[in-house]
Amino acid sequence: MDHNLIQLFEEGTVVLPKRLFTEAKRLGISFVEFTLIGQLFACRAEGMEMPSPEELSNRLGLSETETIETTLGLLQKGLLAMENVAGSERYSLVPLYEKLMAPPEQEAPNFDTINPSVFQHFERELGMMSPFQMEQIIQWLTIENIAEELVLAALREAVYHNVRKMTYINQILRTWEREGIKTLEDLATRGG
Repeated sequence: MDHNLIQLFEEGTVVLPKRLFTEAKRLGISFVEFTLIGQLFACRAEGMEMPSPEELSNRLGLSETETIETTLGLLQKGLLAMENVAGSERYSLVPLYEKLMAPPEQEAPNFDTINPSVFQHFERELGMMSPFQMEQIIQWLTIENIAEELVLAALREAVYHNVRKMTYINQILRTWEREGIKTLEDLATRGG
């Protein structure tokens, strides 16, 4: 057998679930998203739990911006998540596995596209955002159905108090939730 061929297989293989191929269309996974998922499997096989956008863009042959947008698309579709394990962030493919196993009638609703200016507001105030921070914003706007204007008001509140942390913004939103504040009008009535 050819020595190069043996070396190729000794480098290792990456196994993708067959169902990923058969269910990609149903889950709305584009070709680029599919390729990114494959790269995440490959990175995991190499022991890389949190490849950087630069690393992924080099592997995919895309710009970092395209890679980040594709990653955000997977986060927004609920096919990818961020985990914080022992103080370090990593990608989780568990949501993908769950959707692959779910029959079509149990599939999570497809969320509307989030206004990208929300992320721009956060980056202007907090600096370059991590995927974990982006996922938090997506969760507030889609899963928790917090109004975009309220999320931005919480950001302004945090900046006003000079505490530029996602945990603080989350605390503000939780406080408002406990007080029954769901809109800017509710906030204005409260006096805050």
